[in-house]
Amino acid sequence: MNNKNIEAIESLIEKGIYSVNFNQPKWAQSFFLKVIDCFIDNNTKNVLECGIGTGFWIKLLFSRYPYLKFYGFDLSDKMIELAKKNLNFFSQILIKKGNILDTESFCFDDVSIFDIIFCYDVIQQLSSEDYLKAIYQMLSHASKNGLVIIFDNEKFSFYSFKMTFKKMITKFLKIPLVPLEFCNVRYPSLNYLKKEIEKNGYECQLLVAPNRIKRALIIFNKT
Repeated sequence: MNNKNIEAIESLIEKGIYSVNFNQPKWAQSFFLKVIDCFIDNNTKNVLECGIGTGFWIKLLFSRYPYLKFYGFDLSDKMIELAKKNLNFFSQILIKKGNILDTESFCFDDVSIFDIIFCYDVIQQLSSEDYLKAIYQMLSHASKNGLVIIFDNEKFSFYSFKMTFKKMITKFLKIPLVPLEFCNVRYPSLNYLKKEIEKNGYECQLLVAPNRIKRALIIFNKT
């Protein structure tokens, strides 16, 4: 993530769009839980979120699985501050500043290997040449038989084409169809990433939300 993207995210905090009261849409919560619930079992001990944002997703998971340990990092100092305010009552949740491309960010005092690692709308914040780097970084810290889940939008989808049009109108005609800060985001092709990762012997699964807006690329670490 470049400095422009970080500044855009932090400006959304200043505007109050991101706060401790921030909520994801009900359909997004339903899809997220439908995916995650399939993979949490008696062998699951910990979960890491890369790009924790406001802490919304970790808080949601903690409400369902309070016996697990949760970890998270984010590149934005202001997001870390916000997430800590949101999660400071829960001792089972550890948060720090970190970069999804940096292996040290995955190393906490008590653990550096995780049963489930996920990110939500983070890959879209990266440059295209870093998509696979970020995913393999996550895989290198997944436990044997653990998994990595990428929640994001598909580049080649009706939703992406619609958002691209809205962002162009916002950016060049100054008609605010979307927040200006969203104009730096570029959705990845999860279908392409799935094929590239499968070439290296990983088993993958791609799930699509019922409204076809969000996808979940699930990568199983069998090594």
